Amino acid sequence: MHRRSFITIGLVGAFAAPALFAFAQAGTVTIPVFVGDTTNLTLGSWGSGKAERNTDDILLGNSSIKVTTQGLYQGARIEFKTPVDLTPAFNNPKTYMRFQFHFTGAGSTQQTFDPATGETRAASAAPFDHMRFLLTMADGSRRELIRPVVVPPSDDPDAWVPVSFPVSALLKTPGAQTAATPAGAATAAPAAPAAAPTGDAARVAQIAVFGDKYQEFQIGEISVITDET
Repeated sequence: MHRRSFITIGLVGAFAAPALFAFAQAGTVTIPVFVGDTTNLTLGSWGSGKAERNTDDILLGNSSIKVTTQGLYQGARIEFKTPVDLTPAFNNPKTYMRFQFHFTGAGSTQQTFDPATGETRAASAAPFDHMRFLLTMADGSRRELIRPVVVPPSDDPDAWVPVSFPVSALLKTPGAQTAATPAGAATAAPAAPAAAPTGDAARVAQIAVFGDKYQEFQIGEISVITDET
């Protein structure tokens, strides 16, 4: 069954609302990573998690990827037989990596009572508090993100949900501890952007996807979008 309705999901702190709107505007450029064809993929497990081809719940092409995750370190492994070149994305600060997910029932509306106002309001039905994304590049280097997840309420539990983050976030590197800070009492310096990778370091060979609790869900699309507006 094809499901083509959408709701918008946010990775908290990842990008501003204007960037979400820009995805629908003319002038954007897309690097297709997965668009419903598993020919270039090898699907496997990370720990006790799993990735499997699914033909029952499709967004694009002829298949989706069914993910089973048991936590932030037990999830789906998606390997690319031919690594995908992300060089243009790493060199453009306006690029975003977008996943289209179908979380079973995750977008459905839940009602909560606010005693302060006496009103009943729709509440978020997020499937996870956090998701983890681990990219392994063709040179063996890894780039990782862990992000909070917020799902706005929706009356459609079957909606496909776009989850996006700026590619520039993959360039962040932990700040170094200064020599003057006593051991055991240090606070890491703020993350700083690293130089854009080149060659095999910019070609993604594997993507692993995790949620912070048990869940089965579908990936209908993975793409990189460049907003040039």
